[in-house]
Amino acid sequence: MSWFSTVPAGGLYAIAQSAAMGGYGASIAAGTAQTGAVLSSVTAWIWGRDRDRDAATEHTEGEGCERED
Repeated sequence: MSWFSTVPAGGLYAIAQSAAMGGYGASIAAGTAQTGAVLSSVTAWIWGRDRDRDAATEHTEGEGCERED
């Protein structure tokens, strides 16, 4: 029994306890961490790609970018 109430089997608290003790919750915690890392990397890649595209557009338009032969 938990400090607050009964811990339901398969609940978030039970999974966290299991992960801390190296049980079935450990694989769930590892998978969640890997998913977060992938989502973070994809978000950074998309954000960086858009910023690079904006920077390239700035240098090809406007004054001072005329082509000299």
